[in-house]
Amino acid sequence: MTDDGGRAARLRLIDATGEAAHAWDALAVRSPRGEALQSHAWGELKRLTGWQPLRYRLEDGAGPVAVVSLQEQPLGVPIVRRLPGKFGRANVLAALPGRLLYAPTGPVMLREGPASARAALSALRRIARRRRAALLLIDPNWEEGGEVAATLAEIGFRPAVRQVQVSRTAMIAPLEVDEAAQKRHLADGVYRDVNRARRHGVAIERVGAESGTERQQGALRSLAAMLEETGRRKGFRVRDADYIVASAGALIAAGHASVWLAHHEDREVSATLLHHSGKRIVMFMAATPETAGRNQVNANYLLQWEIMRWGAAAGFREYDLGGADTQTLPGIPQDESHPLWTLFRFKLKWGSRPLAYVGTHDHSPRPGLGPLLRLAWRMADSRRDT
Repeated sequence: MTDDGGRAARLRLIDATGEAAHAWDALAVRSPRGEALQSHAWGELKRLTGWQPLRYRLEDGAGPVAVVSLQEQPLGVPIVRRLPGKFGRANVLAALPGRLLYAPTGPVMLREGPASARAALSALRRIARRRRAALLLIDPNWEEGGEVAATLAEIGFRPAVRQVQVSRTAMIAPLEVDEAAQKRHLADGVYRDVNRARRHGVAIERVGAESGTERQQGALRSLAAMLEETGRRKGFRVRDADYIVASAGALIAAGHASVWLAHHEDREVSATLLHHSGKRIVMFMAATPETAGRNQVNANYLLQWEIMRWGAAAGFREYDLGGADTQTLPGIPQDESHPLWTLFRFKLKWGSRPLAYVGTHDHSPRPGLGPLLRLAWRMADSRRDT
């Protein structure tokens, strides 16, 4: 980076791990490009699962440039978990010394442009060397194909063998305070479906930090049950209920998430978990089980509309309705042959713009070790899938 006079700006890398949660979250979560998974609460939650949270701030004379929350663990642990049998475990642990660093949806940029991105990525490389890391993984929500995305290759990051997050696409809809302006973004017929749900008596409940722990846990267990039913029906695996309650509950308690439920005839018929990330709300999990009558009452239409109205009133500028791909089905669907085409079309109805993020990238500060680590990861994935 350079200052206004063209001189090289002096950058400082500050260890902010011990800073108060509210001070960290002001930059990592509540700044315009903030991310809920970069929050203080998420790092401390992962501490309970064997990761060590590390938090850093990059500054120059004009103030903060970027922040990043990292999770650190011995390198063998996440790979070993993917291998069956004691023999494979012993060999991987012996062959893969060092540490794994991971920045979920990070770093968070506090300034725009490629120069700031280069500075942040260079700082991450410095951290990896200091921590004697064998591998550093990041998956910033930077749009694929842009100038900022190009800095990854420039600074020595490359696409990872496997994605960490479920999806690397997004469906971004604008949020308007004016209700009439919001309606103009909707596809034909969407608002009729919203009103149909109202006429059938669908009621929407928002469960947030103010709702109390007992209600939060109850709502999250309802979400988990819907996800489990949807997973069985559509043939995909979901996290267990205890993990969902603990992880989402930590973010809700910190004010970085909320769970939304649609009720019809004393049943909970649709659910969405939102992350509050910077100026965006993000659909992080959602489920609508195969219950009798749900197609007639259109509960999910009213649920999504109420989320949008709340988001706009709360000062958020965009609603990311979540991805339209998976790790095994990457990329934006192009036609009806894609298994997620129906989901993709539903999200388009709300005026959303599809985009692809750069996905998980990695860097190994040890020359020659990177290819060996990527090979080990491929082998672990291959054995898990057989």
